[in-house]
Amino acid sequence: MIGDSSNWEYRLERRTAASGLRVVAVEQRHLHRGTIAVYVGAGSRFETAGDNGLSHFLEHMLFRGCARYPSAFALNLAMERLGGTLEASTAPDATGFYVSLPQETLLAGVEIVAEVILRPRFEALETERRIVAEELRGDL
Repeated sequence: MIGDSSNWEYRLERRTAASGLRVVAVEQRHLHRGTIAVYVGAGSRFETAGDNGLSHFLEHMLFRGCARYPSAFALNLAMERLGGTLEASTAPDATGFYVSLPQETLLAGVEIVAEVILRPRFEALETERRIVAEELRGDL
């Protein structure tokens, strides 16, 4: 049967860093790609009327570039050269950043995702403001 999970082998590992960062790793040897998902406790649930939309805007701004990859183009090119693409979403309770990569480039992908989250440049604020506004108009 296609999709029969009884044949899937996996190993689950949970750790909590001294900083409080929780890491869950699920090894699934039957897959040829790995996925990195980082969730941050930021979303509309934590916003007030005065800062409503800030989490979504921040999600966008993190993909504008970081210390090692100073533009959105350079950042996306680096990830594409590893065989992956950067994705993100903002929900009421969390903002998630994701990438799926071939197993052999997964660790390099982890480094890029960490750089995006820890060393953003916050460039082109007005450009991104227009993009988010356009998304909102599309939703309406």
